[in-house]
Amino acid sequence: MIPTEISDMTKHPSDGDKTPLLIKDNTSCNHSQLKKNVTPSPPKFESLDFDQTINSYTISDAKSHPRYLQITITRWILVALVGLFTGITAVVIVHFVELLVQFRVTRLNSQLQHYVGLGSYYNEDEVRKYYHHEVSYFDSMLSKYGLGGIYSFYMGYNLFLVVLSTMLCIVFAPMAVGSGLPEVKAYLNGVRVGKFSGFRLFVVKLLGTILGVASGLVVGPEGPIVHLGAILGASLTKTRELEDWFCRKSSDAKSTVGVRNENSMMQQGDHRSLLSFFRNDLERRHLISIGAAAGFSSAFGAPVGGLLYSMEEASSFFSHDMLWKTLTATCIATFCIACYYGSLSRYSMLSLEIGLVDSSLTHLKEIPTYFVLGAAGGIIGSAFNRLNAYTNKLRKVFYGTISDRGKLLTFRVAESAFLSLLTSFTMLSAVIFAGRC
Repeated sequence: MIPTEISDMTKHPSDGDKTPLLIKDNTSCNHSQLKKNVTPSPPKFESLDFDQTINSYTISDAKSHPRYLQITITRWILVALVGLFTGITAVVIVHFVELLVQFRVTRLNSQLQHYVGLGSYYNEDEVRKYYHHEVSYFDSMLSKYGLGGIYSFYMGYNLFLVVLSTMLCIVFAPMAVGSGLPEVKAYLNGVRVGKFSGFRLFVVKLLGTILGVASGLVVGPEGPIVHLGAILGASLTKTRELEDWFCRKSSDAKSTVGVRNENSMMQQGDHRSLLSFFRNDLERRHLISIGAAAGFSSAFGAPVGGLLYSMEEASSFFSHDMLWKTLTATCIATFCIACYYGSLSRYSMLSLEIGLVDSSLTHLKEIPTYFVLGAAGGIIGSAFNRLNAYTNKLRKVFYGTISDRGKLLTFRVAESAFLSLLTSFTMLSAVIFAGRC
């Protein structure tokens, strides 16, 4: 709305006539109708509120809280629980993967799996002493079923595990597909990722990791265990329903427990549960960061490496008071792996022991070979990355054209089945026909 006097003053000086540059509009705008008809679309991504104001006033105010000591102790207990639960999850993955692989190996041929590639430096007794699988079924299966029967069992067993894992992820928890590292990094960098830490996602991710690793595919548990640790860290702050249930069941529960009023964090603190102080973006992000570090350390057996991963790679903001908390959780997680194996010399999910090797020092004449292998590995790795990027673009375009859910499920299962059959055929053929190196 422009007043008449203003519109008269906006005439161009060269215009002798009365044509204003800004023309008065007598029509009125109905704001209530505009708000009623136009509904803003919700944002696709939301940011987290983990920015903490740190100054002398907030520090003194926090320390003067009557329950400051209890809150601090609870925070350290949650840190230890994140490390413990992540370590137990890693142990569960390792244990069931070993069971599935052991069943497959003992049904085929443990000698065929272990003897090939050991060279002629060791006799059969030394090999049997080093490996635990002493029963061989390969000769009997070869004479009874032939080579085709062995291929059928090996490829069919791996195919069953891959298809089952794929179906679980696609049907029940699509967010469980992949390693989960992009979602963890996005959350730790301030993006509120939807369905990031649900219970169904945790179960499907756990089962899918076990089945996928045991199926013989060229995948590992390193990425999924980081995501699982992050889910555990986030889940420890989501205990409101559990507290409500406990209060309803408890005979002496009162309405003053107050697990619902969480906005006034430092107000009415004496009437709130201790866990309610951690239901905010800042505390939840800290526990997710600790869980990711614990998962990394349990996978590689590197407590300090897990700390550095969370501090330098995953999180864009890392508070200095998180150092000792993160290191404590990573040590607990790796200690769980050591307890499972019964030896402090092995404290990681991965094992780099390929076979028996000569204990003598590397000869000087072998060093040029290492340069050649390193260069070849770099070239092959670069080519693989290019091929992987190109393949992902094709897959994105192909799956984007499919709107029917049934067809989409069929194509994804067929893709996983094809990769499983190709990988199983290649690996078993290499073992049978390559011979000893």
